[in-house]
Amino acid sequence: MPHPLRFLILATVLAATACTPGSVKTPAASQPVLEGVRLVGRQICGPLTTPTATYAFTCAPLPTTTPSGWLMTPGWVGSSANPQRLHSNRTVVITVSTPSLTDIEVDLAGLGGGNVSVPLAQVDANRPGNPGEVSSARQVGVSNQDDGTRKTWQIEVQVSTCADARQLRIFNRSSGSTTRSAPLEVQIVRDPNEETCVGSGSGPWYASTGGSGVGTPTNPKPPGPCAGGSQPRLFQVCEACGQPPSPQLNNYSAGEYCDWNEVRAVYGYSGPATVKPATCTLTQVASRAACEGPP
Repeated sequence: MPHPLRFLILATVLAATACTPGSVKTPAASQPVLEGVRLVGRQICGPLTTPTATYAFTCAPLPTTTPSGWLMTPGWVGSSANPQRLHSNRTVVITVSTPSLTDIEVDLAGLGGGNVSVPLAQVDANRPGNPGEVSSARQVGVSNQDDGTRKTWQIEVQVSTCADARQLRIFNRSSGSTTRSAPLEVQIVRDPNEETCVGSGSGPWYASTGGSGVGTPTNPKPPGPCAGGSQPRLFQVCEACGQPPSPQLNNYSAGEYCDWNEVRAVYGYSGPATVKPATCTLTQVASRAACEGPP
């Protein structure tokens, strides 16, 4: 009969082997799965023709890995707290899932009418001013929950009121790896007839930069610290450009700057030959709600 000590030694060895650090394998990257899209608008099923482009998508049942298109409409929506209070329609929240213990990367594609693709920074959507407009700020707001089997991601995208389309490619990769999965492609579309493009000559709006929309900086923020080595701080900004002016049409944005003078310069309210102060007003606010009213 085997000695009981042998069983004790064998059990100890097996237990030590099962708990060896690194024995849990990181899941392999796989194409992200689209679980849902929250927006004011609808999914594009079949062909959609706008004055600038023609799109065609199939409406595969969710969840899916099939490329999909989503139409933001109308351009302005009423507040749930006050239907007479209008907000620009520019927020889309995309929900995707991946294997547990993996990461995602989000690219913006189709820039300049070509196949150029740029990575987007992932920021905390709960921080005031985050995320910025997806094309000009190159940001998306990202949060996730991991149940040990599946990881669910919320991707918040801010789309300019002067944007025909924003094409996103969402990749999965194993933690610590640089190898990416095949992309999940999500296209966000706006009918040009519902755009708010300042300076287009087609509506009561003023803008100084094409493609970025009202309420976004007109000049790039230079990198580096402020004078004396101090760091920039967050400025939340409310811009009113409606003609005639209307408090229902204010636009909120935010960014980090050294002082209010820099904010005015970046937003186009100071400098040679500027005309914005004659058309718009720019004020500092404490929150988006303080500028645009309740959600």
